[in-house]
Amino acid sequence: MKRALDYLRRRNLARAKMYDLIGTEWRALVLREFGFEYSWHNYIMVNKQKDIAQPEHPSGLALEEFLLKETTEDQLAELMNVINDSFLESDAPNFTPMLLETLQKWKDVTQSVVRILLGRIDGAVVGECISEIELEYNKIHDVKTGWIESLGIRKEHRRKGIGKALLVDGMNWLLDQGMDTLYIGVDEQNPTALNIYRSVKFEIHQEAAIYGLEL
Repeated sequence: MKRALDYLRRRNLARAKMYDLIGTEWRALVLREFGFEYSWHNYIMVNKQKDIAQPEHPSGLALEEFLLKETTEDQLAELMNVINDSFLESDAPNFTPMLLETLQKWKDVTQSVVRILLGRIDGAVVGECISEIELEYNKIHDVKTGWIESLGIRKEHRRKGIGKALLVDGMNWLLDQGMDTLYIGVDEQNPTALNIYRSVKFEIHQEAAIYGLEL
């Protein structure tokens, strides 16, 4: 832990964050020993359905998909803006604004297959859904798992079925790639997200405590 924190400080980072799955008390003790403090609670939800019915698309909704590795700078900027607009105006109290630099680094270094889905109405981006397959993890553990990494809808376009349409499309893409177990993470203080995930049969699989440390 000391070497990891020294590395982060050398990179001039301001804050460290770590997830601790509930039940691993030894890790929590180590984190507290190094000054980490509890920040919030998170759920990891799972879905093992083999067939997910696609809901009817809301009127005027057009879907645009592309892989992260193939994105242009303009597409990354659109993605950043819709993520920030969606989560800053949501029930997700612990959201940290996304930076274009962060998305660009993710594109440059990821070894996963990351699919971006944008929802547009009259050409304007109203929502996003990111699906990810961690190829190396699946290979090492001999599993076929995929993640919904992000789902965000701009405030003025909520409660119209757009979020569920994007989510189910992202889930079906993972199934089409051969995945049989889907995961998603959600803040326990975000009841809106919890409700939409439960509506498509996601169930709580694990709980995690998130700790933070000012560097």
